[in-house]
Formats: sequence, structure tokens, C-alpha cells
Amino acid sequence: MTANEERMLAAIAHMCGQYMEEDGVVDHMWMSAGELATEILAEYGLLEIEGRGGTWTEAGKAFLASH
Repeated sequence: MTANEERMLAAIAHMCGQYMEEDGVVDHMWMSAGELATEILAEYGLLEIEGRGGTWTEAGKAFLASH
């Protein structure tokens, strides 16, 4: 992943964590921007899609901790 991709993913991941996460579960509440954000995070292996959102993978947790 490029440095720019990493920077954008960090912003998306932290926004999801701040506004849509409760107890490790990200719930996009059917907001289209949130739904797209969870899909992007899943494409990079940071989120496992389930329900109307997903849960952080181990790689996702490590990514959040390092950014």
C-alpha cells in the first residue's frame, strides 16, 4: 500500500472507530458513507463484514494501534 493509501485508510478507520464503533463492532447504521467506509476497510483486511457493519480483524486492531 502506498503512503497516501495508508494515510487515507487511517483517517477512515479512526472515523469509523470514533463514530460507529461500540465494543469493537462497527455499525454503519445504513449511512451510505459508513457503508462504503466499512467496505473499503474490509477490502484491505482491516474489518470483517458482518451484519450492518463489521468487527475489526487482528490486522485492523494493529493498524489502528500503530496510526
